Amino acid sequence: MSMEKRLNIRVTDEEWDKLKAYADKKKGLSMAEVIRFYINSLPSSDR
Repeated sequence: MSMEKRLNIRVTDEEWDKLKAYADKKKGLSMAEVIRFYINSLPSSDR
């Protein structure tokens, strides 16, 4: 998979902790991987 774009977001401490805990629980996934999996689960957009 080729990475073409970069996304920087700001999250609260609570959001960070929640994402980190979920990633760690899922066999050590990175937080970026969790976010990418979620994005890929979204319905395709019809332009």
